[in-house]
Amino acid sequence: MAFVLLACLTPAVAQNIVFASDTVRQICVAHWDRNGDGELSLSEAAAVTDLDTTFSNLLRKQFSFDELQHFTGLRSIGDKAFSDCYRMSSVTIPASVDTIGEKAFWSCINIKQVRLPKTLHVLRKACFYHCEELERISIPGTVDTIPELAFAWCKNMREVVVNGGCRTVGRQAFANCESIQYVTLPSMLTFIGREAFFIPASLRTILVQAATPPVAEEGAFSDYAMKNAILYVPSGSLEAYRKAPVWRNFKYISEYF
Repeated sequence: MAFVLLACLTPAVAQNIVFASDTVRQICVAHWDRNGDGELSLSEAAAVTDLDTTFSNLLRKQFSFDELQHFTGLRSIGDKAFSDCYRMSSVTIPASVDTIGEKAFWSCINIKQVRLPKTLHVLRKACFYHCEELERISIPGTVDTIPELAFAWCKNMREVVVNGGCRTVGRQAFANCESIQYVTLPSMLTFIGREAFFIPASLRTILVQAATPPVAEEGAFSDYAMKNAILYVPSGSLEAYRKAPVWRNFKYISEYF
């Protein structure tokens, strides 16, 4: 009984985060170590609600920041938060994040994979611009707008899936992503901006789930795409797409169900 009582009275020991990168650990400790023990605990990380430019343009050695997933109170990744962290190889965005700011991951050219959380609502301009090694992106249905230049110049991007409630794809959102082969667009989409999918020579398939053709600005798609890619549209919508401005310029249009 005495042993049980002693165990109950023993204070809990804070669990510290083990960082793969010592450089990242030093920065995190310098900014958020509240008790001064030279470590960052899970509770200290969870208390961080916003990331500003703490890491921007500071990290020049190869590093990962998958430990960001432990920042479970994080709501916003601010403008230029990781801008020019060109040696970052991976990052895990916490499920709590609502907003990713302008140029947040600008020129993070070594990131190959990003999982956007289902809590995400806002992407800002050029948030993942020039992430050369990024291979695939799935936009959660909670995001209403993919902004201008959001994923432009992601040269190794091969597949884009835009889910659920997205209504707008902004100008040059995926411009010059020269390896994209497959694009899926949702049923609620209403607008595609100029050069949003200016993809020079790789696009094979565009699947649009919207029964009514979204308004597409002139030049929304490259000439290559309109001459070579297959545009799949919902059953019963074939004639509407064949008559709609921009969409009617696709050489190959087919119903997919």
